[in-house]
Amino acid sequence: MLQVSTQKRILWSKKILQATAQSIQDLMGNAGVVRQLDAKQFIDEQFGLPTVQDIFKELEKPGRDPRGEFKTAVFAEGVEEITDLKPGMIFRRYRHQCN
Repeated sequence: MLQVSTQKRILWSKKILQATAQSIQDLMGNAGVVRQLDAKQFIDEQFGLPTVQDIFKELEKPGRDPRGEFKTAVFAEGVEEITDLKPGMIFRRYRHQCN
C-alpha cells in the first residue's frame, strides 16, 4: 500500500478548501457544498476516485461509520453469568467480522 506523506495530504486537502472557499469547520457537514464538488478534479497519483469519494462522504457526514449495520448480542433476561444458563437454552450465534 502506498503511503502518502502528511505534507502531501495537507496540500491535497487545501485544494478542496480552495475550491470551496470555505474553512474546514464550515465545510464539514455541509453536504450541499460538498455535493457540488467534482471528485474527478481531485484525483492524483496518491488519491484515486474511490478514495476521493470516501473523503467527500466523510465531509458530508463527519464521524459516519462506513461499516454495514450489525446486530448486537441480546441476552435473555436474567442471564448474566455462566451459572445462569440452563439446559435447553438456545442462543443465536454471532460472528465477529474484521476487515
